[in-house]
Amino acid sequence: MRGEYNSLHGGKLSVQNLRLHLESTRGKQVSEKLFDQISWIIIHSLKAIAPVIATDRHCFECYGYDIIIDNNLKPWLIEVGVINNTVLFLFLCNIFVKMCKDLW
Repeated sequence: MRGEYNSLHGGKLSVQNLRLHLESTRGKQVSEKLFDQISWIIIHSLKAIAPVIATDRHCFECYGYDIIIDNNLKPWLIEVGVINNTVLFLFLCNIFVKMCKDLW
């Protein structure tokens, strides 16, 4: 993995590439255990805030999880970021405008 580090992106991998790397270096069982632990973190963090999550069926929120994995392959929750529907809508509108410009 050292060869994949660069000054722009650091040592970040996509989830798919992380899984492939772990399966090839540590085995499938170890990889599955790590991703099960990450799923557990996400599910239980959402359960913890369930009483205060907006339940309006006309809006939504997206959550971004920052998780660090230590040398023993233990995941640690760093923070959870919330993107409300207004911010996401503006972001998607910007992408849509760029896509339309590319078509013309």
